[in-house]
Amino acid sequence: MSKFHDRFFAKAGGLKPVSDGNILISNPFLAEKWFCHSAIFMLHAPDEHGAMGLVLNKQIDCTLKDIDTVCNTTRAVPLYCGGPVGHDELHFIHTLGPDIITHAQEIIPGVYVDGKYSDAIDYVEQGYETEGFIRFFVGYSGWEAGQLQQELTDNTWAVTAAEDNAQLLTGHGDEYWHRLVRNLGISFRSWRVVPQNPLNN
Repeated sequence: MSKFHDRFFAKAGGLKPVSDGNILISNPFLAEKWFCHSAIFMLHAPDEHGAMGLVLNKQIDCTLKDIDTVCNTTRAVPLYCGGPVGHDELHFIHTLGPDIITHAQEIIPGVYVDGKYSDAIDYVEQGYETEGFIRFFVGYSGWEAGQLQQELTDNTWAVTAAEDNAQLLTGHGDEYWHRLVRNLGISFRSWRVVPQNPLNN
């Protein structure tokens, strides 16, 4: 298994070093439940304090209304698991900008994180489209200082620039992961033949 892994997946790592707004794409042999076939949008690139990101494609079986009963919407706005840390925290990535959501922090041009929560809820309650524009996350992914760099050395992740803004918050699940892997090019074609659970192969 180790020799097979090294021979077929030695190119993992892609762009280095990691920058804010890059996406980490998990190696297909990464079986850890939080990160199997995951794509992580980096909010804070690695430094002496660690790193932080949000898993983009892991939709969970509850909606925004389930955790915020005051939210006055009848729509089932999906929630995503941002990672294994801080499940008492809610974050949101959006392309709406500070004119709609005040105090939003721009990560890369046209893509923002958080801001005034009530503005985000107002947007939802007004019935505006959420898919492709705003995505809500429970929890986040965090690394201690040096941890992510070691994982990159171990070829746990491929690193790529974010997709265009219209695609970043569109789609979910395994299809989202495969879409990003296809965008990595022919060098990563072998990733696509590994099932989400290699033990089932």
